[in-house]
Amino acid sequence: CLNINYKCEKCQDTGFVGQRECSCFTQKLVEMAYSSSNMREITSDENFDNFNINYYSNETEEGGIMSPKENMQIILSVCLEFTKNFSKKKDNLLFYGGPGLGKTFLCSCIAREILDKGYTVFYATAPQLFKTIEKERFSRSQDEESQTGFSDDLQSVDLLIIDDLGTEFSTAFTSSELFD
Repeated sequence: CLNINYKCEKCQDTGFVGQRECSCFTQKLVEMAYSSSNMREITSDENFDNFNINYYSNETEEGGIMSPKENMQIILSVCLEFTKNFSKKKDNLLFYGGPGLGKTFLCSCIAREILDKGYTVFYATAPQLFKTIEKERFSRSQDEESQTGFSDDLQSVDLLIIDDLGTEFSTAFTSSELFD
């Protein structure tokens, strides 16, 4: 008796489950189309296995409620819970704070976990994202189909990570696209 070993059990390597594209097919398309985001390279080093809570101080600042280390332990547990329950919940996370606190690193850790579970992920900085959307929207290209590809892909990924939100040049266009 011959047993076939499929890379993807959901679609049995056809790329489709019924009439819908399988997540493995979609992930391959996203990886090909957005290889410039370097998400795979980043996540090889930036993952929860390499997260070091000892970078954060045990000292509570004057007037503070908890130490940076205690705060980061809470944030880390929220991130781990987010990745653990990603398929069950449709929650969002918002990290804010000054530079060098670990926000981008945590985004990479989350992306790695979600990618490893077979979901689609797209990472971009806000300035990069809005520049690409604007270029697509206002391009004079005759090929209408290529103009909607990026926006369609953004709306179809399982996890969209927008880094450095708030550092972009804010206009009515960027605000509108963000809420879209």
